[in-house]
Amino acid sequence: MPRPLYLLCCLLALTGLAALWYGLGKPVHLPDAASPTHKLQCASYTPFDKDQSPFDQPFRLRPARMDADLALLAERFECIRTYSQTGLEAIPALARKHGLKVMLGAWVKCQPGRHQQGNRAVDRRRQRQPGCGQRGDRR
Repeated sequence: MPRPLYLLCCLLALTGLAALWYGLGKPVHLPDAASPTHKLQCASYTPFDKDQSPFDQPFRLRPARMDADLALLAERFECIRTYSQTGLEAIPALARKHGLKVMLGAWVKCQPGRHQQGNRAVDRRRQRQPGCGQRGDRR
């Protein structure tokens, strides 16, 4: 094969490869999964700011921050899921204010009898707060 034809073939091959990689690497616009007409099902929620921890004592949550968080979550989600009840007594009322459902969580301990206490606490909260949560027993 003559040298100029060989260089032309290499140039065409490199151009084709560059075009292929350009096409494969082009950004693809995906529509937002949550829209005003379609909300996502549920989100886990803990009301801590970046400077807070559940291990900080004394344990202080910011109700205004929880209210603002739930207002934002209500735009994209139908419900929230908490993984504790400690300090979150205001969550069901705030969630109802924003039209969110709540699934309450409770820590289940390995000590005999302790997980029943957590379940009873969830049941009492559900009775006091109508429309609050589901109870899922894990065995």
